[in-house]
Amino acid sequence: MKETLVLIPGFANNQLVWKYQMEKLKDLFDIRVFIMDQWLSRQEMVDHILKQTPERISLAGHSMGGWIAQGIAAKAPERVAKLILLNTWCTSEAQRVAMQKQMIQALKMGKIAEVMQLNLPLIVHPSRLRDAPLLQIIESMVASFSIDSLIHQLQAMIDDSSSVTLLSSIKAPTLIIHSQQDTLFPKEHETLLAGIKNSKSELIKDCGHSSLLERPEETAQAILTFLRRCSPLRAEFRSSERPQML
Repeated sequence: MKETLVLIPGFANNQLVWKYQMEKLKDLFDIRVFIMDQWLSRQEMVDHILKQTPERISLAGHSMGGWIAQGIAAKAPERVAKLILLNTWCTSEAQRVAMQKQMIQALKMGKIAEVMQLNLPLIVHPSRLRDAPLLQIIESMVASFSIDSLIHQLQAMIDDSSSVTLLSSIKAPTLIIHSQQDTLFPKEHETLLAGIKNSKSELIKDCGHSSLLERPEETAQAILTFLRRCSPLRAEFRSSERPQML
């Protein structure tokens, strides 16, 4: 029986954001993608995923998905065998919350295109802003959501932004993937690494916030290497394997 791997996309993302990684991993894992846009709080999202998955899972989340994944791993540490957090956060940042509130107000006025256009420079490397295929994927994902769904996601993040108090409850071996040019969360990986005892980090170079799309091969390889090396029977990394803070 294949190990279950749960993938959680970020804000305004669906299964397309994981397409490349799913192709690389589908023969090894029972992959399940959860698009979390119908719930008003992180706790509701966490409870839904726990109810819909087996007793033992590996878990990966990007951005908002990583924020949700932290909640799952903290609430049910005995159920999460391995945890992968990509381009995500754990601290509450006033400027980020203010931006999310502005996005909600714009969405209530029906300005989806304007919101995403303003957000785009924050979620991809500057060199990718003219990458038509990549931008088409992003536009397609955004178009799959209703305004209410996007507002649900934003409101949940605003109401429960911080994860710092949860980190010490996470027991699973954890890989923290961060990008060299992630302007949304340039330092959050350091707090995650310090707060999750059994963790290591990996840098994706020449990449913005959207590592799954911008550097799909490097990101997939980092995930696969971690999942293969960190077997369910191995509870901790050897201390010699933990890297220095980047």
